[in-house]
Amino acid sequence: MDELRDRSSVLAFNSNDVQEIYYKSEEHEFDIKLEAGHWQATIIKNGKQQAGVKLDSEVVKKIIYKIHDLKISEFLERSHTKDKFGGKNMLILKSNTKKLALQLNWGPSFKVKKAEEEKYYYYVRTHLSDFVFALEKNLIDSLGFDEIISSNNKNDATVLNNESGDKIGK
Repeated sequence: MDELRDRSSVLAFNSNDVQEIYYKSEEHEFDIKLEAGHWQATIIKNGKQQAGVKLDSEVVKKIIYKIHDLKISEFLERSHTKDKFGGKNMLILKSNTKKLALQLNWGPSFKVKKAEEEKYYYYVRTHLSDFVFALEKNLIDSLGFDEIISSNNKNDATVLNNESGDKIGK
């Protein structure tokens, strides 16, 4: 557990090796792959699947860098996490050889009041350990999956609308 105390080693991976991203939350699911130099996704939202969605490479890189920069927010006592972790949400990063670079599972959220300020966290665990720690809820919620921009061609960029799942043209 001492190796976790630097807050980042358990989340460390080489961002340049990432060729696949799988993300699943209560709201939606993304299966993103780098194919022939282009990021493509299968997106499932509200039970509807959209396959072959071309993604803006800069948006995907930004998401990978945000994940790379995650650090443990709080260490939790095992007694605090016992029977509370229910990691149904997940994030999986893989290399081109299908080697697992990082897997995070999280949920549910909880709040802590410190110095009259309430902060919201998720219970989180990685593939490296069954040790459960906390990440600030806004860090995961702001990774950028809700903002993925796809473009089937340069004139038809679209954004998935968070509420309805409708596409909004550029």
